[in-house]
This record gives sequence, structure tokens and C-alpha cells, in this order.
Amino acid sequence: MLVCSRNMLTPVAKEIIGDTSTKDSQAILLQIFSLPVRRICEYARLFTRLLATLNPQELLFEELQSCSSDWTLLSDVLSKELSLAEATKVFWESVPQRVVDVYRVPGCRVLRDSKTYPLQLLSAGRFAFHHFILFDEKFTHHHFSGFQNYSLQTIWVEADTEVETTFALTTPEETLLFSCPSPSEKTEWVCALNQAIRNVLSDRRDNSPLANFKRGCADNRLTPPMARHSTYVFTKSLLYKDASYSGSWLKGMLHGHGKLIWPDGRKYTGRFKNNLQHGEGEYIVPGQGGDTVYKGVWKTGKLHGLGSARYPNGDTYEGFFKDGMRDGHGILKEGKYLSSSSIYIGQWCQNKRHGYGVLDNEREGEKYMGMWQDDLRHGNGIMVTLDDIYYEGNFVNDNLCGFGTMMFQDNTVYKGELGSGGTLNGKGSLTLSNGDVIQGTFCGMWSEGIRITGVYQKAVEGDNGTSDMDSMIYASDHIHLTVPASEKWKDIFDHCKDVLGIQGVSEAQDNKQAWDAVAVAITNEKKNTKHRAKCCLDGSLDYLERIPQASKKQNMLTLEQFTEMKEYLTKAFDCIHHPLAYLLEALVGVFRLTYCGIGVHPRLLAHAVAEVKSFCSRLYEIVRILFPDLPPENKPLFLSLDGSADPSEDGFDFSGECVTPNTVIQPILLPRLYPSLSTLYALNNEKEDKHYWERLMKWNKQSDISLMAFLGVDQKFINLKFRAGIFTADGQHLSTVKDECFKGAVEALQHISTAFTAFDKLLAIRQTFEEINKEVQEGLGDFLWNMDDLFPVFQFVVVRARIRNLGSEINFIDDLMEHHFQNGELGIMFTTVKACHFQIQTEKLIQSL
Repeated sequence: MLVCSRNMLTPVAKEIIGDTSTKDSQAILLQIFSLPVRRICEYARLFTRLLATLNPQELLFEELQSCSSDWTLLSDVLSKELSLAEATKVFWESVPQRVVDVYRVPGCRVLRDSKTYPLQLLSAGRFAFHHFILFDEKFTHHHFSGFQNYSLQTIWVEADTEVETTFALTTPEETLLFSCPSPSEKTEWVCALNQAIRNVLSDRRDNSPLANFKRGCADNRLTPPMARHSTYVFTKSLLYKDASYSGSWLKGMLHGHGKLIWPDGRKYTGRFKNNLQHGEGEYIVPGQGGDTVYKGVWKTGKLHGLGSARYPNGDTYEGFFKDGMRDGHGILKEGKYLSSSSIYIGQWCQNKRHGYGVLDNEREGEKYMGMWQDDLRHGNGIMVTLDDIYYEGNFVNDNLCGFGTMMFQDNTVYKGELGSGGTLNGKGSLTLSNGDVIQGTFCGMWSEGIRITGVYQKAVEGDNGTSDMDSMIYASDHIHLTVPASEKWKDIFDHCKDVLGIQGVSEAQDNKQAWDAVAVAITNEKKNTKHRAKCCLDGSLDYLERIPQASKKQNMLTLEQFTEMKEYLTKAFDCIHHPLAYLLEALVGVFRLTYCGIGVHPRLLAHAVAEVKSFCSRLYEIVRILFPDLPPENKPLFLSLDGSADPSEDGFDFSGECVTPNTVIQPILLPRLYPSLSTLYALNNEKEDKHYWERLMKWNKQSDISLMAFLGVDQKFINLKFRAGIFTADGQHLSTVKDECFKGAVEALQHISTAFTAFDKLLAIRQTFEEINKEVQEGLGDFLWNMDDLFPVFQFVVVRARIRNLGSEINFIDDLMEHHFQNGELGIMFTTVKACHFQIQTEKLIQSL
């Protein structure tokens, strides 16, 4: 407060306001400082009188009218501000000193109080004391025990109550219900509160009074917005006790994006709904060893859906949560160093591994693939150790139990009773690598020595022990020891179906809901410009917004529609924001972890192939929902260029398309799985491929003419390149010419190693035959082939192609080719390749090299 003595003010005041003998110093100061306001009022009246003397048609009239309006407006605003300041002064003089000490600060204005304008708290007792004061930035409750302050930024006024004289104030932690003597007084209080809240939300107190007034006139809303952004510190809420929140609100509740910080250091940043975490968010919990960080989708205050967790010890989890616990498909990575790390990928239930899963355990040096229950291995499963020991059987409470199979590094196979820790414990049969068999009772660890009581049986001379063991370990009567491929990773497929809204009620309904879900996913991503620049520079989102013609059932599929469908699927599986792409990425991840890393064993190949076939089948099932005109899984469809569709292979000219689950899915799936799959094929065929390669290198030392003669190629084919004489046209001796014959066919066959699908590899073989036929026809004209002529020539091409792992490629095609091709043209050509490979492995080189 400005204090000056009366003697100091009197000389100056006389010159300005005249006689001051009856006024004290404060009255003198108030009159002096209010003079500018009064003069502004005089200016406003002056402009009004001046306007009255002008003709409205004159140009000066509009300018003076605008000036007059501004001066009049400024006069009204300053008069109101002056009246508010005088009323505030009177208020400070009338309230107890306790209130003055707490709230009186420069610039603070009292807008309304309950002593002047009666206001009662409905929940108050009969003899309770309550004084409510509305300041320009807060609403204050003064009661017997102290003061309660409410920031106007976090007050919502509810005037529509059941009683016409009552209204409610909603705050973040409580709702206050007030009563007024009459409806008109209630209206005055509600308007005053709403106006004060609007001023605070628009920061009008920091602007000039005139600017505030103009802005208020431009704002036609009578009530403040329900959605706001503000900061608040909780004091009563049990959930958010002493926590500070900064973010969006809706009618007194946390709603929208915000940040919540607790005194103990916990911090949540993300979306809220109805006072709880809901939507995308990050929650950080500090600890002595470091922070635990949760990221993902929240629902009603708990992590629910896709998310991740990073723990203080470096462990990480990525996958699904339910009610704040790991539940559904997820990946847990434990340990910071390779020598002490482990990775689990599979199903979870209430923070425990439960269902099918794969554990890659560096600490124990083993890989487990099988069923889990309550965080323990329990049920059918496979275990492979770093010692190259393969277990297959039943696990009970983390231990092998009952009948099972063990295979050792030297291909020795035990089938019988197993005990905990991989011990042989009971009746069984031990087949040695040379084919000898021991049947009886076994007891002990393989690495420490085994006590055997039984019968030793020598193998029959001429039997191939290895092939017997292959059939033994995968015999159909013991297939129950492992989890069927169709039962693996069901949670991943189920999640995709849930996202697409597939319920299995009807094909038409599932088709509509699936395309609606795709549209929602793509549209939401297009709105997210932050990610759009990252993943869709090629405009794939724009393309995926268009629905292909074949999306509706028409009971007919043309080659043009199928081509469009394949293009759509290629882009869909490549765009991570499409539900199909997320499904594919998850399947590729589980496949790579299962069949890479620790315990990569050749005996896992059969399981890998079964999973690939299962993936193709189940992916095709979902794709058929999007494109219902695709043929059923067991009924291939051949589409020709002329527009015909034939369920049989007869007349198929290979310029069209063969529509099956493999031809639709394999080109998308196998390129991503090929590294892991080819490694298993190479391991499984390592010995045979090594022998084949050594033989191939010896044979390739020969010249073309020598090798063709050795292989029994007919002279007429040799003469196509080498005419009579011992020198070529450029003077090179025939005995030194290499890699010049059937070059086109050799290059075509080499493409078998770069093709990813069985069908593409078959087409590479077919192209090889066409190149051979083309070169022969150029020299001999129309030529009718027979196998006696063809086989040696093709064998020469196979040798010169130098495909290192041809045996693995043949097994790959055998396992994944369409069964209906086996007896057709492609099947015959493939059989020729297999015969050449077998011949090279078994043929003896009788001439000196």
C-alpha cells in the first residue's frame, strides 16, 4: 500500500483537484489517480458530441465513429475496473485481518463473496462457519479450521441441477454443492464463476482491460470449455496422492494427453480417460537398481494390450499385457551378456509362461520347444543342448518324464523311459550309429556311463542305419511326443483374427468386418504423419486404401483379378501398419528364434517344414476371408491368359497362374524364412552335400569335350559345339575348352539357388530344359527327345552349374512342392534333376584326371 503524509500531498493536490482540507491522504491519492479515467470519459463524450455535428455521408464520419466507439468502450472498461478496485478495497477493510494476511497481494481483485451475495454449502452443519470468496484467479473456502483454495483453471460449474436454486462446482478431487436464496442469485453466482474461469483460461489478466473486453465480446460462449489443459497437485486422492499432473482435463477428470509425476519419482506420460491411464503411454517406476519402464496401451489404469517393459537388471519384455500382467504372446529377454542370456518367446498367462513357447537358454546351453504351465516346462516338448543331444518327450514340472527319444551327436538313438536331467531310466531301445540295437533296461547319464541289462542285436549286413534312425525318430506312432505344428503360435493368429473382427459367423460378415478393420488401421496411420514419412514413402498407404475388385465374392476369379490381388497382398504384408503385416512379422520372429541360435540341430528340420506348411495354410485361411473367390486349400485353380479357370493342370501353359496356398503365401513368407530354413537343410544334408561337392570339383577339372564323353553324351550333341577337327574357330585346342557348352542352360539352373519357393525352383529347372532344347533345335532342327539322349546332356549341365548344396535344394523342393505337380511335366523334370544328383554321388570316375 502506498502511504504518503498529508502535508506532502496538499500543495500538489490543490493545483490538481482543488480544496483537500476535508480529505485524508488516501482519499487524495485515490482522487488523483482516478482523474485519467474521468478524462477518458470526457473524451468519449466529446467524440459523441462531435459526431452529432457531422453529416453521416461525410468520409470523416466513419473514422470518428470508430474512434468514438473505442473511447466509449475504454471508458466503460476502466470504469468497471475502477469500481472493482474500489469494491476490493472495501472488502479488505471489512474482513478479518487473518484473511487479509493470507490473500491480499497487489493486483488481486475480489469478484464476489458469500457475505455480500449469500451462498451456502449444502453439506455444511447447522452451526458451521463458511465464507466463500471468488477472486480473479481462485475460489476460496474460508472455514473455522482454515482455508481451502480451488484454482479456477480446474473448476467446472454445473448449473443444471434438480433444484433451481442450487448449483455444483466440480474439482479434480471433490464436488461441492451450493444453495442460493433465489434463482436469480444463483444465476449471478454461476455467471460470475464462469466469467472468471474464462478469463483465467484465456490469460486475460495479463492483457490490457480493453483487449480483454474485446476478446470477451468476440467469444460467444456463455460457459468455459469442458476440455482444458492445466496443472494440478492432488492432495486427497488415494491413487494419485501428492502427485502432480499437467495435461488435459474433461469435466474435472484426467482426460487426454498428460503427465503425472509422484513424489517418489514415478512418472506416467501418455493418454488418460475418466481419471485413469487409457491409451498409449509410458510409466516409469524408479528403483534402487534403476528404472522399470512400461510402454504400450493402457486400459482403465492398467497396461492392457501390446506393450513392453524394461527392468532395472536389463531384462526386457515385448508382447501383450492383460490387467497389468504379461498375458498372451510375448518375448522375454533376460541377461545382458551372450554367455548368461536367455530368450523366451511364446504364450503367457498372469505373468507366467503358460502354453506353447520356445526358450533359448544360453546360461544352460539348451533350447526348449514345447508346452509350459505355471512358468515350468510341462507337457510335450523338444530340447536340444550345446552337446548336440536331442530330446523329445514329455516334461513334468520342468523335468523329462516317461517315454521319450534321445539322439546323440554320432546319430545314436535311444527310445524308452527317461528320468529327470536327461537320464536313461527304464526299459528302452538303443540304436547305435552303425545300426546295431540294444534292447533292455538302461540306467545312468550318457556322459557318465550307462548300466545296461538287455540283448545286443547286430545290424543286418547291407542295411543303412542312418536312414533307419531317420524313420525311427519321426515314426508316426511317436508323433504325439511333440506339439503339432497346427497348435503352435495359435495366440498370434487369434490376435490377428480379433483385430480383423473375424468371428466365424458367416463368410460375408467376416469379409465385411475384416475390410472395415483394414480401412480403420490404414486411415489411422495416414493421420499419423510422424510415422507415415517413415514407412510409406512409396505411397503404399494410398494404394492399400483402395479395395481390390476380388474383395467381394463373385464366384469367379480371373487372371487379372488374381494379379491385382497378389500386388495388394505384397504391399499389405510389407506395410507394418496393416494387420497382415503385423501377423507376418510375428510369425517370422518366432520362426527365426525357434530355428536359429542355440541348439540348431538337423533333426529340427522336419518340425520347421511342418511349421512352414502350417503357416501357409493358416495365413491362406485368413487371406481367403479377404478374398473369398480364392479356391479352397485342397483344390488348386489354374488361370490362363485367355481368361479361363480350370481346376486341373491339363492344358496349363505356365504363362498363367496356379492358385494354391503355396503359390499365394510362399512368395511372401519364404524369402523371410529362407536363411533359417536353408541352414537347417544344409545341416541335415551336410555329409551328402560335402561328398557331392568333392565329386563335382573333380569332374569339373575336365574340358567340355572330355566331360561330355565321360558322361555318355551322344556325339551329335557334342558336334553342336565342336565340329570336325581338334581346334576351335579361334584356334583353341578342344581339350582345353571349358564352360562353353549349354551356357544358357547352366545359368538357368544356377537360379535354383536364388529362388525362394519350391515353385520358383521348379520353374528354374523347367527353364533349364527349355534352354537345352533351344540350343539343340538351333543345331539339329526339330528334335524329339528321349531319356537316353536327354539324361547325359542334363547331367552335364548339372555338373557345370556347380550348385554346392544341390542335395539340400532337392530336399527343399521335395518337402514344399505342390503334390499335384509330382506327376506332371514339372514333376518329370524334377525327377530328372534328382536322378542326376544321385548319379553324381554314386558314379565312379574311371578315367584319370
